Amino acid sequence: MCDILGDTKDLTPEMDCVYSAIKTWDRGMAGQCEFHMCNKGEKCYFDGENQKCEPAFCVDSPYAINAVSAERFGIYRNVGAAVKFKCKHGYTLKGRPYSECQSTGQWENMFSCAMIEKCSNGWNLAYNKCFLFVYEKVVWQDAVTKCKEYGGHLSKVENELEDLWLISQITESVWIGLNDIENDGQWRWISDSSGPNYTNWLPAEPNGGPDENCANYCKDFCSKTFYGWNDTRCKMLLGYVCERHSD
Repeated sequence: MCDILGDTKDLTPEMDCVYSAIKTWDRGMAGQCEFHMCNKGEKCYFDGENQKCEPAFCVDSPYAINAVSAERFGIYRNVGAAVKFKCKHGYTLKGRPYSECQSTGQWENMFSCAMIEKCSNGWNLAYNKCFLFVYEKVVWQDAVTKCKEYGGHLSKVENELEDLWLISQITESVWIGLNDIENDGQWRWISDSSGPNYTNWLPAEPNGGPDENCANYCKDFCSKTFYGWNDTRCKMLLGYVCERHSD
């Protein structure tokens, strides 16, 4: 006879095992406890002539945030039993990877799953990139150099979602990696010399001709109520956004 505690779905076949639903058994097999008043998850026993109940198994299944069961043969719910877990992709385990059924009839997790840090301190993860917002005022070329020193490059904005996210994060005007320094009117990203597939120029921008060759997010000094791209003199002193691939 195989004792199965819990769901009978997705069972792994075992030789010489027979499954029998306990609800079909004769109640008389419970002896003195045939007419017990215990709740689900409790077992009946007698202390002298007094019938008593105590937890025997955990009624619910164990649960842990950002984790899944690693058991092959289902879940054992009896008191003292432990269910093994593993963390979901992108999370790392802290503690012992078990959830144990306590004598109270409740599960207690011995672990937690924490998100794997993909970006260094100070960098922000979005769209599989790490972004660093720096509000030190520098000229555009110094921003390019500093981003390289940080292990990245001046930001390349590739699509509308990324653009909207950056706008939601910035608190003042900042440099991005777009420029037409080499050929006026031919805008290129400093990171790979590619042309932009997506742009978010403010109305009437870019309009600086040969005098304004570097792009930035602009709002206040462009007399706008919203951020967008603006071309301005590369010697302007602004903050900047760096980016690099996530770890």
